[in-house]
Amino acid sequence: MFLTGVQVDWPKIVQDLFDSGMSSRAISVAIGGHASERQIRAYADNQSPGHYRGELLLCLWAKKLERSRDDAPMRPYSLKSMPSARALPASSEVRDADA
Repeated sequence: MFLTGVQVDWPKIVQDLFDSGMSSRAISVAIGGHASERQIRAYADNQSPGHYRGELLLCLWAKKLERSRDDAPMRPYSLKSMPSARALPASSEVRDADA
């Protein structure tokens, strides 16, 4: 079984910033140094930033390209589910406490 969804296309976000004339150093400086030049290059190579850094990059992308965050490039992804990660039935003690 596969779970599917969409996620921000971080390589495209960074490439758009590069195409706008920004270097990895300029991107790092523009987001207050919260991501190093090395991290910026890693995002261009398909790594995903954490939530905070991702928000900063999305805000910079939207401002620099004069676009809405809703226009951010997205890409599909799929995750293989783990059969062993099923939810277990509640024990009778938990059910009785809720009653």
